[in-house]
Amino acid sequence: MVNPISGLWLLIKSDLKEVGCELVDLELKKVSSSTLIRVYVDKAGGVTLSEITEAIKKVRDRLDQTNLVEGNYELEVSSPGSKRSLRKEGELERFPGRLVKLYLKDGSTRTGTIAQVTSESLRLKKEAGDIDEIKRGNIRDMHLLFCCN
Repeated sequence: MVNPISGLWLLIKSDLKEVGCELVDLELKKVSSSTLIRVYVDKAGGVTLSEITEAIKKVRDRLDQTNLVEGNYELEVSSPGSKRSLRKEGELERFPGRLVKLYLKDGSTRTGTIAQVTSESLRLKKEAGDIDEIKRGNIRDMHLLFCCN
């Protein structure tokens, strides 16, 4: 049997691409007698309310055409927000020059703008201008930072 999250991911990924959104995360949670489906979409520059509305229609139509989620469901579609972790392969490459905070496995943190991303490491340009290279295997978590001037 197909894992419901994997099956749903494969099912709606291309539908979301049609409305200009990228599927970045998906959660299924049993709530009372129904299933809560949380779909997180994004794109470079962020998603608009009209794109989220279109995404809701696409996902709802797809769910109604299949029986991947049994019984009643509640659907939430939103942007992942500013506090989400960058977890998925390829996410860092979407944000060159953006400010990030890294949480390393040794307990320390690093903050800087993304200068270069490779399969092995991440190069951050720090505020002073010097470059800090961090091996990907040493990163526990990372978040985009938003700052206003």
